[in-house]
Amino acid sequence: MVEKKEKNRALKSIVRGAGILFINAFLFFILRFLFRIVASRYLGPEGYGFLSIGEALINVAVLVSMLGLNQALSRFIPGYIKENKISDIKGTIISTLCISIGVSILLTVLLLFSSEYVANNFFKNVELSKLIFIFSLAIPFHVGVMILSKIYIAFKRPEFGLYTSTVFRTGTLLIITLLIVILGGTIVQISFSYLISAAVAFVIGFFFLDYFVFSIIRNVVKPTYQVNKLVRYAFPLFLTGVFVSIMGYADTFILGFFRSEAEVGVYNIALPMATSFGIFLTSFSHIFFPVASELVTLKKVTEIKRIYSIIARWIFLLSLPFAILFVFFSGSIIFYLFGEDYLSGTFALSILVLGYFVNIITGPAVDVLKVFDKLKFIFYFNLVIVISNIILNIFLIPKYGLNGAAVATAITLAAREIILFIKAKKCINFTYQLKYYFKYLLAAIISIVGTYFVYTKFLNIFSVVHSLLMLSLFFFIYFALIIIFRAISSDEIMLIFALEKKFQVDLSSVRKFLDKFKSS
Repeated sequence: MVEKKEKNRALKSIVRGAGILFINAFLFFILRFLFRIVASRYLGPEGYGFLSIGEALINVAVLVSMLGLNQALSRFIPGYIKENKISDIKGTIISTLCISIGVSILLTVLLLFSSEYVANNFFKNVELSKLIFIFSLAIPFHVGVMILSKIYIAFKRPEFGLYTSTVFRTGTLLIITLLIVILGGTIVQISFSYLISAAVAFVIGFFFLDYFVFSIIRNVVKPTYQVNKLVRYAFPLFLTGVFVSIMGYADTFILGFFRSEAEVGVYNIALPMATSFGIFLTSFSHIFFPVASELVTLKKVTEIKRIYSIIARWIFLLSLPFAILFVFFSGSIIFYLFGEDYLSGTFALSILVLGYFVNIITGPAVDVLKVFDKLKFIFYFNLVIVISNIILNIFLIPKYGLNGAAVATAITLAAREIILFIKAKKCINFTYQLKYYFKYLLAAIISIVGTYFVYTKFLNIFSVVHSLLMLSLFFFIYFALIIIFRAISSDEIMLIFALEKKFQVDLSSVRKFLDKFKSS
């Protein structure tokens, strides 16, 4: 009994942290989604394309500025906390903030002086130079917010990431943009909202860190700086992250180089929608990595295997219905949310969803490799994948436009995740309970067919109200079939119990009900 409780301790830690991270990811998705709807409808495909290029530039600059040190925080801080090494914790945080923000300031200055050159020579549009100039000023603040969010996760306090990154940064971005649109503002004024929202979030986030998580100003302990150790661990991750980021933004940049800004705008409506149902993977993997790092320190590899198998199944269960909806109703979703001008992104959305769903199926495989320090493999492998992605984009985009970009991204992403999965399986040899996956898939197929039948038989008129009714019916059938098929194990009961404890709500009746349909 004691051994069972000890085994569930790490899993409960992941569930509780993932609960907050899911709320964070879901709220972030909603706020960003609303921002995209407002900005894309107001600016049109071409104007939104300009904004997307500027945002892509700032995201790459943020990644370069962090030098992979944000990943090192999740790797080392949990161990220092376990060993009560306060000076090491303080030194790690200060080193990371100083290095990352210092590099970001250098990049900001570089972009400020080269904004016109980049706009003219790479994107052949001088109007973009103003946006690049403004976006550049926001880079240090965005870097600070990203680092703070990783620190919160390392301390298992992800709720402060919710407040800082989502509420104050993304929420402020949406509010300011809405005000600009209501007042009939310009795209330049909307780009200023990125700067203001990031600055507000960083100031508030630093206050949260110092007063509620770990004080680096009021704490009198002398820091033990960890620069060499951090850089040795982070540099391969930095190079890997740069390659992954290039793969993530190469399609946008190459599309902007060969095709019109309007196509960039349409594509950058489809791409974020395709990645949106990955919030479940993101939520669990952010907590899985520090917990798995702690288990490696304690030499509990068997527990990592068990946890990986369980959360991979949970991710699949929750993500599958969203993937099905995006594939079968991509055109309707784009039309009602963004308007007729963006309907050319329908095929691209379906293809991108299929590519990103491979990532959902395989789970947080790359985190397993990081935990076991397979950084050299990750680096060289990502290098090959990125080169392949760029070649495919250059080959497909000039002829097929945004659809070519979608195919190139989907192929390389799927190949990357499958190979990472195989490599991770060699590290911990986890197993999948395929009977559950089959039941989930069967439930999803029956749900979509049943919902479509009801729509064509009784409604046959497409409206926003009918769409919401059909969406509710689809999810009701899906989760009802999960229960009927007895696709629930004791792990799901434990998940509800952990969430019950975390959020101080009484879900005992739900647990008792599900326990009756638990798989034997």
